[in-house]
Amino acid sequence: LLFAIDDAHGIPVGWLANRNALVAAVFGFLALLGHDRWRRQGHRGGAVYAPLAFLLGLLSAEAGLGAGAYLLSYELFMVKEKLPKKIMALLPYAAVFVGWYTFYKILGFGTSGSGAYIDPGQQPLAYLNVLWERLPVLLYGQWLFPNAFVYGMLPKPFAYGVLAVIYAILVGIVLVLVPILKRDSVSRFWGLGMVLALLPVCAMAPDNRLLIFCGLGAMGLLARLLAVWFEKAAWLPSAKPWRALAGACVYILIFVHFIVAPLMLPLQSQGVDRMQNVSLEQPVLELSRELDFHGKTLVFVNPPLPFTVMHLPFFCHDQAIAAPDATRVLASGVSSDLTITRTDARTLEIEAQGGFITNTFDRLYRGVTDPMTQGQRIELSDMVAEVLTLTRDHRPLKVSFAFSKPLENGTICFYQWKKTGFIPFKPPEIGHSVQLTKVNMPL
Repeated sequence: LLFAIDDAHGIPVGWLANRNALVAAVFGFLALLGHDRWRRQGHRGGAVYAPLAFLLGLLSAEAGLGAGAYLLSYELFMVKEKLPKKIMALLPYAAVFVGWYTFYKILGFGTSGSGAYIDPGQQPLAYLNVLWERLPVLLYGQWLFPNAFVYGMLPKPFAYGVLAVIYAILVGIVLVLVPILKRDSVSRFWGLGMVLALLPVCAMAPDNRLLIFCGLGAMGLLARLLAVWFEKAAWLPSAKPWRALAGACVYILIFVHFIVAPLMLPLQSQGVDRMQNVSLEQPVLELSRELDFHGKTLVFVNPPLPFTVMHLPFFCHDQAIAAPDATRVLASGVSSDLTITRTDARTLEIEAQGGFITNTFDRLYRGVTDPMTQGQRIELSDMVAEVLTLTRDHRPLKVSFAFSKPLENGTICFYQWKKTGFIPFKPPEIGHSVQLTKVNMPL
C-alpha cells in the first residue's frame, strides 16, 4: 500500500519520456520475485526467467540496474549459505550486466558534457564528486517532503546549508532504524537494497521521479518500523531520548506517506504537463495569435525555464502553427537579475548577477567538468555568443550576443517573461542598459 500510493511515482506515470522507468520496474521486480522463488522455494523456472527479466529491465532503462541492488542484498541477508554459493547465484546477473553494458558502450549510449547527467563509466571522478550530495538528497526525497528536485533549484551557498540539515534528518532516521536493522534480516535486506538502488540514479540530478526502485526498499523498511512500533515489541530500546525520537519519526512518516503522498500523487502526475503548458505552450499560443512565426527568429531574453523552449518546434507542429526559422534563449529568468546593455546595432551584452548556469535546468547543458573560458565564442548560423567575464567558479558572468542582422530587423523578435507570459522586449538604445529582475518559477 505504501509503495502504491507513493507520490514519487507520479511523474513517471504522467510524463511519457519517463515512462520507461515504470517498464524497467516491472521487469526488475519480476526478476526479484523469480530469484526469491528459486532461492527460497527451489523453483528452477525462477533461475531462468529472473536473469531474463533483469535483462529486459536494463533494456528498458538504465534505472533497471536498481534490481541488481536487491538481488545482491537478497543474497547477503536472506540466504543462509556459504559465500561461494551466493556468488554463483549472482553470476547469471553479472553476465547479463556485462553483456548489456558492452553493447551499451558499443552502440554509443550515455551522456557527455552535462552537469545534470553524469556517465559514471566515462566520468567516474565527477560521479563520485556528486555522490555525497545527490544520494542523501534523494534519500530525503524518498522519506520526507518536498520533492528532491527543489534542492537543485537552490543557490549553491544556501543549498549546502540545506544539505547539512538533510544529513542531520537522515542521521535521526537511521538512529530510529538501527535497533530494527540489528534484529531483523528482512529489514537489512530492504535497507541495503534501498541505498544501493540509488547509486545508478545518482548519475542524474536529484528528482523524486528517480525513486521507483529505491521506494520499494524504503516502503518495506517503513512497514517494518510501523509494525514493531505499534506492536510495542519488547526488544525496542526503552531509553526516553530514543523513544521520543522514534515516536516523532513514526508519526511524521505516517503523515507524509498516508496523507500527503496520496494527495500529491495525482498532482505530481500532472506536474510536467502543467510546467510545459504554463511556461511555454499557453504563452506561445498567445504569441502566435499576434505574430506569424514563419521566417522569424524568436529570441527569448529571460524565459523562466529555458529547458521547455527547446520543445517549441514540436508544439508548433502539434498545433499546426508555422514554426520560427530559429529560436534563441539568452539567459535564464529564474536564476538572477539581468543587466542588458546595447553596444552596437547588432549586439547585446547580458550580465547575470549570479552568473549563468546556476540551477538544475541550466546545468543540463553544461557541467563543471567542461567549464567555459573567457573569450570563448559559440557560433550559430545567425548569432555569436562570446563569454566576456567569468564568476569565481568559472561560469559565465557577462556574455555578448552578436546577431548577423541589426536588432531592429523585422525578422528578429525579442520577448521577455513577465508574470505569466511573454511580452515584447525592446532592445535599449546603443550605449544604454535596462534591468530585468529575477522572475518567479511558474507553478
